[in-house]
Amino acid sequence: MIKTHRPLLSITLALSLGILVSQIARPDFRLLVLLTFFSLFLNGLWIKKKIIAGSLTVVSFVFLGMVCCQNSQVVSEDHIIHAARYHKKGMTFLEGIVVSDVQRRPFFKGKKNIFILDVKRIKAPWGWIKKSGRVLVQIFRETPVQYGDYLRLKGKLYRPFNFSEDEKFSYREYLERKGIKLMFSVGKKGEYQVLRFDKGNGFEAAAYRLKNRLAKIFWKHLTANEAAIMIGVVLGDRYLIPKHINELFIQTGTVHILAISGFNVGIVAFIIFVILKTFPLGRRWQYMLTIFFLVFYAFLTGGQPSVVRATIMACIFLASFLLEKESEPTNSLALAALIILLQNPMNLFDVGFQLSFISVLAILHFHPMIMRVLGKLPFDQESRVAQSVLQCFSVSLAVWIWLAALLVYYFQIITPVTILANFVVIPFSTVLIILGFGMVFLAMLWPPLALAFAACIKVTLNAMIACIYLLSQLPWAYVYTKEISLRQVFVYYGIMGLGVLLFVLIRKLNPPKSI
Repeated sequence: MIKTHRPLLSITLALSLGILVSQIARPDFRLLVLLTFFSLFLNGLWIKKKIIAGSLTVVSFVFLGMVCCQNSQVVSEDHIIHAARYHKKGMTFLEGIVVSDVQRRPFFKGKKNIFILDVKRIKAPWGWIKKSGRVLVQIFRETPVQYGDYLRLKGKLYRPFNFSEDEKFSYREYLERKGIKLMFSVGKKGEYQVLRFDKGNGFEAAAYRLKNRLAKIFWKHLTANEAAIMIGVVLGDRYLIPKHINELFIQTGTVHILAISGFNVGIVAFIIFVILKTFPLGRRWQYMLTIFFLVFYAFLTGGQPSVVRATIMACIFLASFLLEKESEPTNSLALAALIILLQNPMNLFDVGFQLSFISVLAILHFHPMIMRVLGKLPFDQESRVAQSVLQCFSVSLAVWIWLAALLVYYFQIITPVTILANFVVIPFSTVLIILGFGMVFLAMLWPPLALAFAACIKVTLNAMIACIYLLSQLPWAYVYTKEISLRQVFVYYGIMGLGVLLFVLIRKLNPPKSI
């Protein structure tokens, strides 16, 4: 096996390469399985020869990535996609279990409910037939439907639309990456009926119930726009944030603040740990309960790739204290990516997944290089304020440089103001997350005190948005660009990678002189 300082990084990169190659070339599945087992067999024969064994391990995970990618796209014989062509016209009856949180979105003068249904049966002319698979359901009215409900629906079954052929983002492909190949609409002529309750996972059900309760507290104490932003920042639901506010954050390159990320999870872990320290618990119990609540929070926010990545890394970090072993950040990041990709290989092509992992890699490896360069500037090395400013600038610059090509590729925008905006947004968002959790928990324990937290949130949130607006008005704060090709993206990151390797090589050949 590989005996390097960061073995999981090589394995994860190999798995990712296999997934990418499988999407492009689509080799024979049976051949891939055979090659995977054959490479593992050879690995076992030469396990004592480190170089050969390490190389074969990498090759094995390349083949495994191909196998996992193709296997994730195979549907069973009873999958609903095979019956869809017989239900294109007219109304269709479905039965299934709600397996996601229910999004209640405004729709013209009313509301629509959106959720994922795990299909169990479909009605044919000769009776009900067992089916499998998942569909995205839209009910165009207000309903009391919740996670875990077993429903009977009457509506129209169809494939997701691609709204524009010119867009790089394909809604159909986005849903297919989540294992959803069909949509089901329940309009005015449609019907829904709850046949049974509580058929879902108890842990997820508790998380979604708490999430909905916390969301109601935000709606009660804040205006609609304020509540929508806070729900996005604290609970992970961004779909209610007004477009003009979302666009403002995109133009300043600070839209990551509106989504749950490692930054948010870190603050949540800190809050949980501080609360647990007030109880008479041993240090090991504090770490274990913090891990439990972080996993619960990941379920509560919908298990997005960025949240799962941050949760896994935080749990590994906390587990290292329990096991009294130091964790290696890059290995922890690689393990998080490995878990997410093995669970669903198509996450590799998710924009959020790519931005999340590249930004963390930039912080771990590119940020220290920038700090070494900045450390040569003439400033007071003993000043904590100067050090903090340089650290913040270095992190912002590192992330901005490494995400630039992807942001141009997906969104056709360059945001130089991001480096300055993060100095403003990060302190504000830290305060907002702490105030948000404080308000919702006090609202459940002592409602009158929650009003004081709500007033603080209003002031802080409006001050942050005002600052972001002013920053967006600066000359060259953001520039919309022409589209670039995927080949240009690879060239950009190839040049960046070579630059990093050259920097490391120079450092090794000319190590800094000790004083």
